Amino acid sequence: MRTSKASQAAEREAIASRIVEIRGSGDVLQGCRLDMKYPGGTASRAAKVTRKYAQLSSGRGNLLPNGRKSQYVALDDIPKMQMAIVRGNEITRLSKRLRQLEAIGG
Repeated sequence: MRTSKASQAAEREAIASRIVEIRGSGDVLQGCRLDMKYPGGTASRAAKVTRKYAQLSSGRGNLLPNGRKSQYVALDDIPKMQMAIVRGNEITRLSKRLRQLEAIGG
């Protein structure tokens, strides 16, 4: 499908503004996932049974903002982390589309 340079430029501009809007709406975590885990180590027996934590893990070659590959997340913070991951996935998708448009349009 061929599109004009003007429409490609307009789409690039719209994508760039959407990325800025997403980044301004809150925390962003790219290349991460959130898994429900049983805490290990010296955690209490009750915490081990009831899964009082989730684990935020970074993807291959990525680190979390704290410099680690994974960290435990309390149950109260899970919705906040899920939204940050959703925003990160959206930015990744938009960035990929922006690179495709730049490759086509030059």
